[in-house]
Formats: sequence, C-alpha cells, structure tokens
Amino acid sequence: MNANLKKEPVFLKVCVILSLLGFIGMFVANVVGGMMVPNYDSVADTISDLGAGQHAIIQDVGFHAYAMSLIAIAVGLAHVHQGGYKWTAGIFTLVITSVLVLLIGGRNEYGDGDNSGVVLHTYFVYGLALMVLITPLLLSAGLAKWDGVYQKFAWIFSGLWLITAPIFFFLPTNIDGLYERGLGLLMTAWLLTLSFGLWQQAKQTP
Repeated sequence: MNANLKKEPVFLKVCVILSLLGFIGMFVANVVGGMMVPNYDSVADTISDLGAGQHAIIQDVGFHAYAMSLIAIAVGLAHVHQGGYKWTAGIFTLVITSVLVLLIGGRNEYGDGDNSGVVLHTYFVYGLALMVLITPLLLSAGLAKWDGVYQKFAWIFSGLWLITAPIFFFLPTNIDGLYERGLGLLMTAWLLTLSFGLWQQAKQTP
C-alpha cells in the first residue's frame, strides 16, 4: 500500500458489519419465505423458487441483502489493496458476483413455472458458480500477506467448490433444494473468512 495512504479502521469495520447484516438478511428471508410460501419444501425446492410468485418480495430482499454483503467485502478489499492485478481482478469478480445474485433474484424463471424462451436464470447461475470458483484463487496471493491460513482456506474452498458445485446441475429435483443450501453455506463460510480478515486488518491499523 502507498505510504501516503492510510487504512481507516472504522471504514473497514462498517464494511464488515454491512456484510454480516447482508448474510443475516439472506438467512432470515429464506426462513421466513419458506414458512410463507404454500407447500414449499426446503429439500426439494430451491431458493430461486422462493423468489417467484405472490411472496417473491421476501426472498428478493434476501438476494439484495446478500448482494450488499458482496459489495461491502469488495469495497473493504479495495481499501486494503494488497497490490497486483490478481487482487484487483478478485475485487471485480466479487462485484460481478453481486450483480449475478441480483439478476438471479430478478430472473426466477424456475420458480414461476415459465420456461418459454431463453432461460437467462440458468446462465446467471453458471456465471455465479464460475465467479465463486475463481475469486479465491485470484485473491489467494494477497491473502497470504495477511496470514498463510487465509490463503490455505482460499485454496481449500476453491477445491471443494470445484468438486461440489457441478453436482448440483445433475441432481434430481426432489433433493436439489437441500443441496443448493449446502452450497450456499459453503460460499458464505468463504465470504465470512474475508469479513473476519477485514476486521483483523482494521484492528491492526495504528
């Protein structure tokens, strides 16, 4: 970081708090939406199914909250930029991921039963899966400057995501909802690691 630039601990902590609020918002929306939507089965039905129909607004709020988490983390990472094009690219892939989350929430062709024309939702999900895979790899070298544990976790997460995420697209529809939630928890665990790292960076600021 340029010697003339100074990390602002309050700014970083606000980014972390916003990210945590976003995660909580997504969780609450998923739980409340699951209770409000008639005949909803959290094992067989995906999160996208909650984002369509009469009660779509509940899960849409959750999607927006999760996107806020991604943006907050990306802003925090930009504030403590570790140098190099990979860190920059990792920040932008996080931003792209947030946009894809919003688009997935806004284009729920699965949940509303309308499959006519091009199902953009599918391509947004593919794009999100790719962004989530490559972001930790792009950030890993910079994360090593924080602590080698962050780099190792980034590698482990990418490896697990590479193995587990493609399986979702081949699962029978009677269990894909539960599996999708497992992937969501895995992704959130990775993002929480970044939030924790940003909080530690704030604490280390003189």
